Amino acid sequence: MSQLALRVAAYVQEEQLVIRYAVHNNGVHDAYLLNRLHRASPPEMSPDIAYVELDANNGVVEVAKRIADTPITSGSGPPVPVAPYVTPVRVDETFSETIQLALPVRIYREYGRSPMPDPDHERVVEYQGVRLTLGYYWRDPGVTETPGVALGEAVIIPGGFPRFPELLQIVSPVVPVRVPVVEPGQ
Repeated sequence: MSQLALRVAAYVQEEQLVIRYAVHNNGVHDAYLLNRLHRASPPEMSPDIAYVELDANNGVVEVAKRIADTPITSGSGPPVPVAPYVTPVRVDETFSETIQLALPVRIYREYGRSPMPDPDHERVVEYQGVRLTLGYYWRDPGVTETPGVALGEAVIIPGGFPRFPELLQIVSPVVPVRVPVVEPGQ
């Protein structure tokens, strides 16, 4: 059982899907959420950047803030994997954030793997729920924190790892909400 507690609410407001989440750390070590996603073009770091997949079989929008899946190619992968910056969640503290995604929601993947808009073959349909996945790892004793700035935002850069941290995920239940999405053409 995770020692992080995740609460998620989702609703549609004007032209956006709004997802509010809160993570409470019930553990004995600080946790680092892998939620500070950024993109290179245009350079930006924002709470509103999230990876999005569509579960068409269940009508669920899958939203994730974590280390992105690395593409499997016949050659090599990306020259440098994209890793998010972290948000520390101290023992017995809570972190909360709001994500706003433009409607209709589209698939968004790292490494330029998002489907290109194709008005002749895609369609807008209504899904019935949203699920949020957050990546995180526990802070090991001896790990240091250095304040820094990335893309104009204050960040915490952990360092001095005694070992590679075990990357974990916490996943919310499906939050019922009617959401227009763009299903790409086949």
